[in-house]
Amino acid sequence: MTRRVMRALKVLNNNVVLVQDGDDVVIVTGRGIGYQVRPGAPIDQGAIQRIFAPCSEDDTLTLARLLADIPANHIVLVDRALERVAREHPAARRARESVSATVALADHVSFAIARVRSGVTVTYPLRSEIAHLYPEELAAADRLVAELSALIGDVDLPAGEAVAIALHLVNASFSSTDLTHTYELTDAIIQVFDVIEQFYGRPVDRDGLTAARFTAHMRYFFVRLARAEQFDESDVRMSALITEAYPEAHRCAMLVKTLLEAWLETEISPAEIAYLALHIERFSEKDDRGETAQAHEAAKQRGYADPTQ
Repeated sequence: MTRRVMRALKVLNNNVVLVQDGDDVVIVTGRGIGYQVRPGAPIDQGAIQRIFAPCSEDDTLTLARLLADIPANHIVLVDRALERVAREHPAARRARESVSATVALADHVSFAIARVRSGVTVTYPLRSEIAHLYPEELAAADRLVAELSALIGDVDLPAGEAVAIALHLVNASFSSTDLTHTYELTDAIIQVFDVIEQFYGRPVDRDGLTAARFTAHMRYFFVRLARAEQFDESDVRMSALITEAYPEAHRCAMLVKTLLEAWLETEISPAEIAYLALHIERFSEKDDRGETAQAHEAAKQRGYADPTQ
């Protein structure tokens, strides 16, 4: 069987070439694959290390330019690390199957390597929130940091890089290379915690089980919102009972509603607010029994008075 000929359309650099593959336009990477290659010339397919097949022409050009700025060996090591971790973590497998996610992750890792070699430290303060919101992605990211460091050899990526990498893994389920949506959800959760702490005038343990349950609820709430599938008023009595039983939590939930509606530019149903109040009440119950010392210290750092003093 004759192998189909790939022909160069545009050489981005010695390691990245835009090629015609039958009816498709794809990006191929490989060390020296574009060296002295002219448009229309056949590509040495034996030199190909990875083929990227974006969904649209605009994506192809954008990603090709991005790939051209990433060292070829960094693209290879990210692909290998994803391949290894994908055996145990679906989040890594999804990222490897997504062209945009793989390229964005390679770009991030390349800059992370450069920072470490230059002695520059970057702090990612969202680990506890990400752990609650995206535990599977964070677990995969922790593994990826270890695999990447092993593959690089002379650089140990900081453990904190797992937070940023986890966000890229989360983003693999979306269709854009932009992490704005993922960051917005994470920031929204942080803001909601701030509202709850301000309302009750006391800290909540953001690393505790109650917070984990709450963030899980919020995660599914955001999914329902994106799909326009909010809880409706089919069980008006249940919503009314929750509102009557927990008036303070409902007042707090209404403050959260105001925040989220402005943040997400959408209207939240009364039923969603009632269920939100039910989860907020659990924070109140936990606080009445006394929070952990760590939670109080965290609240002090955010500027809240310690209610036990």
